[in-house]
Amino acid sequence: MPSVAAHEEMFSAAWIAHAYGAFVPAAHVAKLLGFPTTTALRRAKATGRLALPLFKLKGRRGLFADAVAVANYLRVNRPPSAEGSP
Repeated sequence: MPSVAAHEEMFSAAWIAHAYGAFVPAAHVAKLLGFPTTTALRRAKATGRLALPLFKLKGRRGLFADAVAVANYLRVNRPPSAEGSP
């Protein structure tokens, strides 16, 4: 199991931006947040269960999230398995 430091490094804004770009496509946001599908992510957003801003980009299909916002969301909403790690 990764340490808390490794978990925080993996979900840093720099790591996310390097891996997915500054604007993270919804499919990758869904995976990072643990949603089984992009549809589940969209439903969570539509019903108010997801406090992460998703937006459209001109000339691009689909929804996106800012890499810094995703990192902050993950830091605040850390999965329970990572909280107890040394």
